[in-house]
Amino acid sequence: MRKCFIVAAYWLFACLFFSPNVAWGYIDPATTTYIIQVSTAIVITIGVSLSIFVYRFQMIVTNIKVLIQMLVRRVSTRKGGSSTKDDQEEDGGRYLSEKEALEKGILACAIPAKEHYAAIAQSVSPAHDEPLTSATDALEDGESVQKSKGAAFAHWLLADERTKKERVSIALLLVSAVVMTYAIFNMIDSVITNRMELFFSFADIIGPILGFSLVMFLILFGLLFVLRGRAFDIMVCVGLAFLICGYLQSTFFNKGLGQLMGLQLTWEGLGVARVLLNLFMWVGVFALVFVLGLRQKKRVKKVFKQGLIFTSVLLIAVQAVALVSLIPQVQDWNPERRDDGMVEFLSREGLYEVSANDNIIVFIVDTMDSAYLDMLYDSDPHIYDFLDGFTRYRNNTSIYNMTFPSVPHLMTGVFLDVDKNHDEYLEYAYSHPVFIEDIRKQGYVCNLYLDKAYDYNEEEQIRRFSDNIAEGKDGVKVVKAPVQLFRLSLLRSAPLALKPNLWLYSDILGFESIGKDAGNPERYLINDPRFYRDLKSEGLTTVDDPHFIFIHLQGFHAPYTMDAQAQRVRRGVEPEEQFLGSLLILEEYLGQLKERGLYKDATIFIIADHAEHSMFQLPEDVLLAGCFVKPAGAEGSPLRESEAPVTIENLRAACVAAAGGDSSQWGKTYSEVDESALLERPYYHLYSNQDENGWYLAEFRIVGDPWDWNNWTYLGRESYVLHP
Repeated sequence: MRKCFIVAAYWLFACLFFSPNVAWGYIDPATTTYIIQVSTAIVITIGVSLSIFVYRFQMIVTNIKVLIQMLVRRVSTRKGGSSTKDDQEEDGGRYLSEKEALEKGILACAIPAKEHYAAIAQSVSPAHDEPLTSATDALEDGESVQKSKGAAFAHWLLADERTKKERVSIALLLVSAVVMTYAIFNMIDSVITNRMELFFSFADIIGPILGFSLVMFLILFGLLFVLRGRAFDIMVCVGLAFLICGYLQSTFFNKGLGQLMGLQLTWEGLGVARVLLNLFMWVGVFALVFVLGLRQKKRVKKVFKQGLIFTSVLLIAVQAVALVSLIPQVQDWNPERRDDGMVEFLSREGLYEVSANDNIIVFIVDTMDSAYLDMLYDSDPHIYDFLDGFTRYRNNTSIYNMTFPSVPHLMTGVFLDVDKNHDEYLEYAYSHPVFIEDIRKQGYVCNLYLDKAYDYNEEEQIRRFSDNIAEGKDGVKVVKAPVQLFRLSLLRSAPLALKPNLWLYSDILGFESIGKDAGNPERYLINDPRFYRDLKSEGLTTVDDPHFIFIHLQGFHAPYTMDAQAQRVRRGVEPEEQFLGSLLILEEYLGQLKERGLYKDATIFIIADHAEHSMFQLPEDVLLAGCFVKPAGAEGSPLRESEAPVTIENLRAACVAAAGGDSSQWGKTYSEVDESALLERPYYHLYSNQDENGWYLAEFRIVGDPWDWNNWTYLGRESYVLHP
């Protein structure tokens, strides 16, 4: 009684004074499936281990019983007398000779070794051989020996004591695990975790994924089905090694690769020591699997078979559980389609259409860093001669370091709210006034060519100020879509050493790559080489209504797949090549305006949404975005430079003022900012720390010359756990 009282008092005291605090944590959704897989694997492994222990215990008990029975039998045999000579021969005595077998009638005649078994005949003593009578006999005998060697090798390679049923069961299990790992799980996981940036629905893609997986299963199973013996064992070893390595690679060894942004992967970027260590892991697994899988000892073969079955079942189970955990996320995957299957989109309609009277043209040239512009000028001082009448604002800064939220902020003036996710922020931002609405009120046709999911999220958000929204039906290409997903799966499962060779474009799941035509007119997709090609072939056409044209080009942004002639290069080029190609596109467009006599009266802005940056660390040097402005009426004068401390936000007021509207509510235009003004400018840097979960929003303030890093003040960082 006294003991119970003491225990009760202890727990009462502990609960009153030492109650645990709430611990807030965050798990990156991209890693949740891996945690589920590992947890499931642990549970299954423990269960299987217990089953094996019970099975082993039963075997030990059975063996003890058999030993006791054998001992009892031996004792009883000794008491009853010894066995006869005939019994000894039957129970394990010597083998009968050929002569004794003939005498007992077991053999009807002597074995004709030499006549029918050339390989055996070679080992017969010459005293019993008949001499070769001619060269022809010798040749025929040599051919017989070669055939026998081929037959012996075929027997070594294909001989198999296992039944077809045993081989089929092994093949079914192994191939199912390989298809689950390399096809079904990787492909479904890739599309679900990136669903917010995809134009298609889960219903669109699940059929092609399963169809591709079935074809892959049939091909691999058919290959194993026709093999037997050591050939079968070799292919099983290959499949099991790839299964283990691919799963380990995609689950544990891809940390730090970041998002697929189109940047080329290199050994140096991945870390040479890390690449070699990862490669050693692959080689080690392959060596271990082949050493065990090709041993002919029965015990080793039995252990290998059990390990193969256990590994295959385990990986199928853990990935199936992980897939089940992903299914609830499909409910949030709703492409913007009406009940009749129609979808709205920004079309290419009017892309090469300009006004014969008044034009305001904005080119957003992605990642046009001022440092790049200086580098090009240093290599060729005449490179910007085509920008006559323009002013370059060298001290221009962006507000953010990424297209999202840089362009939405440009449109609305609404700063990113870290408590809102991607969709919530865009919905909230576009619920505010947009400067283009004021331009439209002045009677301008407003054609926008934006990057969906980065510049905006739904056509409904921009309907009130965009004149080139169209509708049609879309879907995915049944064959190409799963092939692209499988390429992504191979990149994900491949060793680090091979990832540079499996490099992919960042838009492999974009509409241009795997989408079906949405109808006529086509939707606008950022494609600089096509923009240049059609501009050259179709040329600019003129209409009467004044036009506001907003075109988002890929510009200086990776992947670098456009050469200096603005032509697509599938295997990539050096960044400088793409820079030159981007300038060629601008030169062609402005040149056609000049040919049509529309250049002088046009107001043109060529501006970057952000500078080049690292999305995995804080900036370590200045980040300035390129900015060129040509006001209406300017022509024939060389490019001049201004040191005015401007930002991308000045674009709003400048465009409204050019249209004749009231720009005061949107701030100052570029020309209204004094070059000697000492202004405080904000800069926000989104980055992901790969050693921690989530994103961070770093805030800077720039006062004075932005080319001086000492004038950038870091104000701290705020944890940002929602997808940027």
